[in-house]
Amino acid sequence: MKLKYLSIDKNHHFPVGALPLGADLCLSVQAENVQRLALLLTKDGETPVEYEFDAWENLFRLKVKITSEGLYFYTFKAFSGDDIKEFGRDETQNIKEGGQPFTQLVYRYCPRPDWLEGGIVYQIFPDRFAVGGQRSRTKPDEMIYRDDWGGTPYFKPVDGVVKNNDMFGGNLRGIISKLDYLSSLGVSCIYLNPVFEAYSNHKYNTSDYLRIDGDFGTESDFETLCEQARKRGISIICDGVFSHTGDDSVYFDKYHRYADGACDSPSSEYFDWYKFREYPDKYECWWGIETLPNVDETTPSYKNFITRKVLPKWFSAGARGFRLDVADELPDEFLETLFDAVYGTDKLLIGEVWENAATKISYGARRRYLQGNQLDSVINYPLKDAIIAFVKQKDAVSLHSVVAELINDYPPTALNKLFNVLSTHDTIRILNALSDDAPPATKEERANAVLCDIKRAKQRLKLASGLQYTLIGVPCVFYGDEAGVTGFEDPFCRACFPWGKEDKSLLNHYKRLGKLRRFHAFATSEYSLVTAKGGLYVFTRGEGKDRLTVIANAGESVGLDRYIGIKDVFNGKTFDGIAKSCGFYVLET
Repeated sequence: MKLKYLSIDKNHHFPVGALPLGADLCLSVQAENVQRLALLLTKDGETPVEYEFDAWENLFRLKVKITSEGLYFYTFKAFSGDDIKEFGRDETQNIKEGGQPFTQLVYRYCPRPDWLEGGIVYQIFPDRFAVGGQRSRTKPDEMIYRDDWGGTPYFKPVDGVVKNNDMFGGNLRGIISKLDYLSSLGVSCIYLNPVFEAYSNHKYNTSDYLRIDGDFGTESDFETLCEQARKRGISIICDGVFSHTGDDSVYFDKYHRYADGACDSPSSEYFDWYKFREYPDKYECWWGIETLPNVDETTPSYKNFITRKVLPKWFSAGARGFRLDVADELPDEFLETLFDAVYGTDKLLIGEVWENAATKISYGARRRYLQGNQLDSVINYPLKDAIIAFVKQKDAVSLHSVVAELINDYPPTALNKLFNVLSTHDTIRILNALSDDAPPATKEERANAVLCDIKRAKQRLKLASGLQYTLIGVPCVFYGDEAGVTGFEDPFCRACFPWGKEDKSLLNHYKRLGKLRRFHAFATSEYSLVTAKGGLYVFTRGEGKDRLTVIANAGESVGLDRYIGIKDVFNGKTFDGIAKSCGFYVLET
């Protein structure tokens, strides 16, 4: 028995990808030496249901209406006389005898804003991007204000604790002063790491959700940033850190700075937000870090505070969405409350999820991020890892497998809003990831390490960023990647932007990538594989007159005669038929 079926091909599976609730799932399988074909469809955690295909000679068709949202799994059972075989999928979503079950997400469709699709996101760690105007120094007793822009971030413990309290002076006015620069890169959205009041340089230990940190500026500065960015077609997305607060905060007040926090009195309006084991000294905290007391997000007063005060305040000030920190640790109930607060507006919710968001299990439960009432999309870590592996290991099949899995599992609107990252504030810089240098053994050595094979790493980055910009989703550039910034783990990945010392070749490359994103093909979820073999990866984006062919070659030079004479819209030249090593081409079709 031979069966032909590819789940990401609309001729076999329509519609491609996740299925809107109430829509018909139409399956078409070509088969040889098969008398009967059945579908075994299983909702996650439930009993399988069997459906019989209709047969037209060697073509088997089935239309199924699924009446409840959730994650489903399916396989095919083929019959030929007394012979019965079960078919699942291989790693590229093709049918395979004895393979793993296919996955099918069914989601509740609701119209969502599309302004992010086809754009470019730029992530900024505010203290390290740019200084504008007179620096503020609002916390002289807690923070160390440095005047050596570009110096090595502090990383050594003080009294056993890494305090993350050195500030280089980046601020909101600095970002405003660089908006024209960001426009030159084609940026359409800025994702800001936290800007709300906190006693650290990273601000993930929030002190006050309703105040801009004084070292970054004022609420007026934030409004000006949003306004000036909007005039340039750039939206602002803030970082929402809602799973925990800082211990030194209005709400917890461990050090009695504010007088009405949970540690001040059990009668505090914030007391129910936290879980104390022994009041006030022992409490639940994020990953055991005592400076980050956990919040009970299901507490009604906390949900009301975030949805009725925090979100409206910053949306009114000009923000157009939130990236939700550690979404894995936010309960379904809380995510649904946030989504209800933005539904019907042009505001987006993007979740920090490191794995496949459609099949993710966290804390023993299957998550429902993309089923229509929690998140608009997520940070695309699976693609990040796959691109790096492709560029370094020359395995195109594995990269295509990740892309195919995302297409199969995600709703199209979530696909088109995926934040395609290569570096973030939580990971080593992409140039370090692409280097063949062995990481130094100690943190002291990694602090000021210089890459020996920087030239090769930059060549690889040009290829990796080309894929970041042309595969499904939205490229999300971590500030300074385009300028050649290097660095190992936090805090070294959070170095200052090297104004005036940018790598010109990389910067020009990113500017060309920015122009490339203007093609409509990259705003859609249309994708078709042409070739994935060794280090050669060729695919198309878009359809009809908008269709483009992308060639990415991580291996040795290879001839592609079929494309000779076709215009390369990335570099403006005519393709000569040779895909060079580390070559990246985008051809008219």
